[in-house]
Amino acid sequence: MARPKTAPFTITEPLTMSSTTSNQTALIDLGAYVDPADKQGIMITAVDFIFQDSTSFLPVNFSSDTRVKVEVHDAVIGDLCGANNFHLVGSCGLTADGAAGLYSQTDLWPDRYGIGKNEGRIVVNDELEISGESTVSIANLQCVVRLTVKVVTLTNKDFMSLALQTVAN
Repeated sequence: MARPKTAPFTITEPLTMSSTTSNQTALIDLGAYVDPADKQGIMITAVDFIFQDSTSFLPVNFSSDTRVKVEVHDAVIGDLCGANNFHLVGSCGLTADGAAGLYSQTDLWPDRYGIGKNEGRIVVNDELEISGESTVSIANLQCVVRLTVKVVTLTNKDFMSLALQTVAN
């Protein structure tokens, strides 16, 4: 289906969610890698989520009961979506007890997409959206999303199939 054009490389984007409980978003521009004329897309092989304090880069201090969710979408949705949404590329969630610390992971992360040489989630859109929300306002809360990707070349049929599927959904 896809022929690798580059070796794997990493794209990193922070999402700052501090001092708010409303949904926050950030966009990752893939325009330099996705090219419809050359039937070129991005194959995502892994998505890592790293929570940190945005000023000290230390682990986040969850001093009260908190739930946090962060998602990566291959389309601009503008909010969190359900786990069955076609545009969901990767997600993470955690629950913390302010008195006892982190006690539950509601979503397993990092996300890995196959272990074979040519396995992954192929994206033909020119941007990815990161969306995140916390139930409690936490100073300097940040989630850094690290994507392991490679540029791939697709056949005409495969590129059109992915493009039409993305638009249809």
